[in-house]
Amino acid sequence: MIPAMNFSPEQIHDFDRLTNVHAYKELFFIEDLLLIPLFLFLIVRFLKYWRERQPAEIRKYFLPGYGVRLLGIIAFLIHHILIYKGGVDSFTYYWSSNQLYTLFKIDPLSSLKLIFTSYDTYLPENINLNLSSFIFTNQESIVIKSATVISFFCFNSYVVVSMLMGLFAYGGCWRIYKVFYSFYPHLSKPLAITCLFIPSVFFWSSVISKEIVCIGAMGYFFYAYFNLFFERKNILVNTLMLIIMGWLLMRVKLYILLAFTPPILLLLLISMVGNIKNKFIRRVSIPVVMVTLGYAVYWAFINLSDNFESFSMDTILESARTTYIYLTLEGFAESRYSLGEFEPTINGVLKLAPAGMNVTLFRPYVWEANKPITLIASMESLLTLLVTLYVIFKTGFIRTLNSIFTNPVILFCVIFSMVFALAVGITSGNFGTLMRYKIPMMPFYFTSLVLIYYRVQKKS
Repeated sequence: MIPAMNFSPEQIHDFDRLTNVHAYKELFFIEDLLLIPLFLFLIVRFLKYWRERQPAEIRKYFLPGYGVRLLGIIAFLIHHILIYKGGVDSFTYYWSSNQLYTLFKIDPLSSLKLIFTSYDTYLPENINLNLSSFIFTNQESIVIKSATVISFFCFNSYVVVSMLMGLFAYGGCWRIYKVFYSFYPHLSKPLAITCLFIPSVFFWSSVISKEIVCIGAMGYFFYAYFNLFFERKNILVNTLMLIIMGWLLMRVKLYILLAFTPPILLLLLISMVGNIKNKFIRRVSIPVVMVTLGYAVYWAFINLSDNFESFSMDTILESARTTYIYLTLEGFAESRYSLGEFEPTINGVLKLAPAGMNVTLFRPYVWEANKPITLIASMESLLTLLVTLYVIFKTGFIRTLNSIFTNPVILFCVIFSMVFALAVGITSGNFGTLMRYKIPMMPFYFTSLVLIYYRVQKKS
């Protein structure tokens, strides 16, 4: 039986009165004048402490890497308050977390129950308060509850909560950078650019959002995997980190975990094969490993589908189709795009694969921009296209393919980027959503271009 929460008329009155203080669309309050400088000072002190524990060659990127996220918060607020005044999920997450924060003042136990129990433990119709439906949904609830817990330490300031959650996202990006730096220490500067300073990445993951959780969790997951299976150090800590971050990704955006896991397994297996001294056996083993892993992933996926409905191919494809149809409705007319009819089958996905990858990587085109944020996104997409063509032109198409298939790190980045680009491209349906959804892929795609370019240049 699903439990109910019944509040007295006095409690309901107090809740309505207090939530109206932080009313819909209200983001700044007089206390922010004190809270923002105070927490900025504490964050900088914290980052300076951790900077000294980083490799000496890359310390100079540590503070600027977080600094651009502060610029991202400012740019985000300027755009979504002064320029584009439509609805935005980040503000909805904040107002929803404010409800739980306010409820704590009235009935702490009830608030804690909603925060620390599963999202489906309670239903909004069984609670006689006008609570946001986002609190009771799978993906959104983890963001809202995380923001609420942080709010207890910073008096529910939107900017400060974003700054603190941004630390988690930045920590993930920094760890992606450290993994690639450990492979290629001579490329510290270009790798810093691809992992820390891509505008769309720090813009969309600088404020309260699912993206801030996803890219942070993915970075820590990648780092823990690397330390566990490549470096073989801190086994217990990295195992726990791998489990927790994998759970977070599964809760917020399962497709990231599904797209990320097979390529990273392939990276490990090919690296192990690379230690074989016999050149012939090594070359023969690589395609065998790729085929075997592909079959193993397929077998695991089929068996998971039989036991877990969320992993079912039919469920995933039908969910993707539903999302695609919803996001191409008339309400998204300003920025929607269409790749054609989406059939929820493997063949249907393969038919849309080229268009799906293209729209994620290289669209919106400049002439498709109809508002400032889309224009900026189109400039980044154009830059992505130009950099891609430049790398292929400078290295040559054959040598580019050779670099991809002979270097396990590049192969991992390319496979993950392409699979992710396909998944996001065929489900986003509009450029506004696409700009946010694609950011976990961007560091890996640009890193692959950097590695291809410098690998060929070194050989030349």
